[in-house]
Amino acid sequence: MDLHIERKHVTADVNLRVPSRTKLHAPLAMPQWDDEDDNSSDDDQPPMRENHGDASQDDDNQPPPPLDPAAFNWDGVGDIQALQLKNSELMATIKDYKHHVTELQLLLEAVEPIPGLDVNTLRDVLQGAEVVDHDIRDVKIVHQAKKLRQAKIALTKEKSKGAGASGRIAELERQLHDAEERHLKSERLVHKLQLGEKPEPKHTESANTVPLKKFEDLRVKYEAMAIDLKKTQRALQREVGDDVPLAEILDGEGGGKRGRAQQIVMLKAKVKKLEKDMQTRTAPDT
Repeated sequence: MDLHIERKHVTADVNLRVPSRTKLHAPLAMPQWDDEDDNSSDDDQPPMRENHGDASQDDDNQPPPPLDPAAFNWDGVGDIQALQLKNSELMATIKDYKHHVTELQLLLEAVEPIPGLDVNTLRDVLQGAEVVDHDIRDVKIVHQAKKLRQAKIALTKEKSKGAGASGRIAELERQLHDAEERHLKSERLVHKLQLGEKPEPKHTESANTVPLKKFEDLRVKYEAMAIDLKKTQRALQREVGDDVPLAEILDGEGGGKRGRAQQIVMLKAKVKKLEKDMQTRTAPDT
């Protein structure tokens, strides 16, 4: 068995374009116009300070100079936004590269050889070479690896046995619970039988069954009559109208109130009378 270890190095070249400070952080000034005198705006503006290479440290501590509104280039705003967008994209790319470098470092640590271990000697020990000039550490490593593998196999078997035993225990507990419920039911049944050992006389049983039967018949008739009464009340309420209380009509107090049928007859009579009046009025005109 040949062990081959390969190391990989990742390099990332990232060029960041940092815009100038005066271009990014200078406040934007709105242009102003003077209709009377165009030259007065140039005279009122303060003189601009020149940026020199020797005064780079003073620029960090002093506020940026105001810009001339007339000389301000509005086209540079789009360039600033484009530079900011490009800068954010480059920062995201750098973050991805750092994450990839971290993964490669972990991979290199995983494949790093064990210190003090000879690969060729380990291969001879694993293959069982005839030459017995191995280091005792290599032989010990091989034996420990074999023991570890056997221990892992035994642990897996014990875990499978434990899972089967836990399932069996759950099943037995469920069966025990069912048996206890059946036992309680049987005890209640025996208790009921013990209480009902004395037989009752036959005439009392026949005497009790007749009233019960009559009571059931009367109860059924009462429920049917109650349903019919509700239906009748609903039909009567539709005929009389919702504005007329049904209790007064049933008690006889609402004798002066007309039902819906009477109102319909009266309305028909009024319609006929109005039609005759219309005919009599139109007859002389013709």
